[in-house]
Amino acid sequence: MVTSAVSVRHSVSPRWPFCPPVFLPDGSRKLLTRAGFDGPDALHIYRALFGFLHGHILNELQELVDNPDETDDLLRLGLYRLPIGEFPLLRSLAPVLASYDGAAELERGLDILLTGLTATLTPQAK
Repeated sequence: MVTSAVSVRHSVSPRWPFCPPVFLPDGSRKLLTRAGFDGPDALHIYRALFGFLHGHILNELQELVDNPDETDDLLRLGLYRLPIGEFPLLRSLAPVLASYDGAAELERGLDILLTGLTATLTPQAK
């Protein structure tokens, strides 16, 4: 599995979200069909997994620290620009946003995704 740090730095990764699944390497789908998933389920799993990975990479690329010298998270992340009446929840999450850990988020998201896929899709007996 490609780590988020490698995928963000990789020269091809910014183009991944714009490349249709049929043009990407077929190894993932072959692996899933060899594991017993039929073609439609293998494609569904492939799309769900890569959709999540693409979204995660985009989040990594969009992480922004407005003023790294600032000690207050609200100011450091530039969230003070958001009107408090319209964005009270987002502003209150400044400490959580400031402590973002991409690797931990990737792992947690994959756990959630794979748990959901396991609960809803079952490979066919060989």
